[in-house]
Amino acid sequence: MGHDAPYLTPKAIAKRLKAKGLGKQWLYCQMCRKQCRDQNGFKCHCESEGHIRNMELFAEKGDQLIEEYSQRFEDKFMEYMRRCYRSTSVPPNVVYNQITRERNHVRMNGTRWATLSEFVEHLGQTGKCKLEETEKGLHLRFLEDPDHPETQFKEGLKRKRASGEAADIERHEREIQLQRERCLMEVGAKGEKKEKSQGLEDEEDEEKQDSVEQEKDGKDGGEEERAGPTGDVKVAFSFSKKKSSNLPPLPRPPAAATFGGSIGSSSSQKAPPFCWLSERLVVKVMAKKLKSGAYYKKKGVVKSVASEKVTGEIEMLEGHGEVIRVHQSELETVIPQIGRSVRVVNGSHAGCDAKLVSCEEDKFSVTVEISNGPHRGSIVGGLPYEDVCKLSSPS
Repeated sequence: MGHDAPYLTPKAIAKRLKAKGLGKQWLYCQMCRKQCRDQNGFKCHCESEGHIRNMELFAEKGDQLIEEYSQRFEDKFMEYMRRCYRSTSVPPNVVYNQITRERNHVRMNGTRWATLSEFVEHLGQTGKCKLEETEKGLHLRFLEDPDHPETQFKEGLKRKRASGEAADIERHEREIQLQRERCLMEVGAKGEKKEKSQGLEDEEDEEKQDSVEQEKDGKDGGEEERAGPTGDVKVAFSFSKKKSSNLPPLPRPPAAATFGGSIGSSSSQKAPPFCWLSERLVVKVMAKKLKSGAYYKKKGVVKSVASEKVTGEIEMLEGHGEVIRVHQSELETVIPQIGRSVRVVNGSHAGCDAKLVSCEEDKFSVTVEISNGPHRGSIVGGLPYEDVCKLSSPS
């Protein structure tokens, strides 16, 4: 079988499996980091030269080494608590068993705590964990360290998310207020048109009524003069003729000025919808019902715009690059970092590419530098967030 025969024997395989596994804690030498399989092997190791040299070193720096091992054991224990049991209470034995699964972990007999109970009391006294007495025994609950970098990073994310939500709420309230004012202006304009048309009708009715009364007065005067002498008849007829000649002609308003004409003219003057979509814009999808909210608050790039200019095909930046068709009312502009390219989508500079110069978060406005067109190089400030959108790099 050759020289590989002893390596493949059952005894050799079992020996290697035992060497890979964990051994008993009291047969482990922390100074030499050596695990012995039985008592005889541990005795032989303690009599070896390497162990004796390490013990001489321990005699010189014993307190320093014990403090180092204790700190390493505590850091490992708190790392497991932070990673696996951040928001739940857990028995200390469960965490300790996870630590002992590693082959070269720091043993408890190498620290300044003789038992696990003493170590748990130390965690409660230092405020790193909260001790809870339950029906199943003592449990530990992890307490966040405010000075830890991960905790500070998460707190920063929470503050940033809260400020972003507050900004979104303010922006939506401002949009609602603008829509309310616009509706009030439209209602006032319609009321004025109705009042004008009603006034024209009232004037026309009054003129008709006056003409009817004048005709009646003329007829009555003619009948009375017919009953008298002929000379009086001539005077009466001349008087009625004179009176009729002094009457002003009745005005006839054109068809366009009637009530029906005013409605038709108002409908013909209806303003077209405002279109701001264009290619290469980076937008945020705000449609909650689209694919059960899978694209809600996800960003994408406008690849093409439909002929009516209010619907675009959006290629999502996250995922597998899906292309969806969304109306511009369910999209929102994106503000990039300072120095990035943007496009003005509303106002006198609409359609111009620019570079973001500054961002005034308290006023919800930005300042840009125009990059093309007749106003190239000019600085424009006080543009609202919804009038500027991030521009993707050309493909």
